[in-house]
Amino acid sequence: MKKKILSILTAVAVLGVTACTAALNSSAYSGEISFEVPETWANANKTFYAHIWNGLPDGEGLYEWQTADEKMKWSKGDDKATYQVPEGDWNLIIISGNTGIQTYDSVMNANCIGDTCYVMDEPFENPVDSKKVSYGLGWRNNPDCGPHKVISSLGNIIGNAYLPGETNQTIYDNFVKKYADTWGNEILGDLEGIPQFEIPPDPDRDEKWEALKQELAEKLGLNTKTDKSKEYKSIVVTSDSNYAGFLSAILMADTGAALLLVKKKHNSDTD
Repeated sequence: MKKKILSILTAVAVLGVTACTAALNSSAYSGEISFEVPETWANANKTFYAHIWNGLPDGEGLYEWQTADEKMKWSKGDDKATYQVPEGDWNLIIISGNTGIQTYDSVMNANCIGDTCYVMDEPFENPVDSKKVSYGLGWRNNPDCGPHKVISSLGNIIGNAYLPGETNQTIYDNFVKKYADTWGNEILGDLEGIPQFEIPPDPDRDEKWEALKQELAEKLGLNTKTDKSKEYKSIVVTSDSNYAGFLSAILMADTGAALLLVKKKHNSDTD
């Protein structure tokens, strides 16, 4: 009987693991996408590549940059290049050419399979290296996808599309965490993996940093200030010589006012 029960429990556990695995892989997809090749790109390049990866903290890449596996199907004279996306939970893509030209990071998902991406007219600042710019990559039938929304190293809000789980708050928090110690100090070079900053640093850097954070929070619709309406306030009131009245008023904007009056016996009275 015990063996039978153990067998049943084992079977249930296996089914549970299978269900969890299926749930984890439910976002995986594959299929063909197309890219509208601009005339200037077509004239200057012989080959186009699709660089795809998962941009979440625990995400993975697909192939190395501009390797044979990333090569798109295209011939001179074709208006579009196509690419077969291997199965995976990918959410970012960059289209590039063999001359070095490339698009800005574009958000993609399963809805983009069968859709066509195109080079947008608007240039975007490179999030990490502000000296570089790339043109946005949009999707014809998926307006929720497109240029990835981030805050650049200079503190500019760029892009409009979110990765799964991202919000304006997470974008703001990531920027503050990443650049809290380095923003405003120009990186002059890199010595053995350690960034070398401009010396001396801007003496007003900290003040400017705080101002920038507040400006970004306002633009993103965030509230980073302490809510003064929910702070506790105390008022002490004195009555006659026999009693001291202590009035504590708890003022809360969202619950109204609650008052508590406590009387304390005069020192000459006995307990």
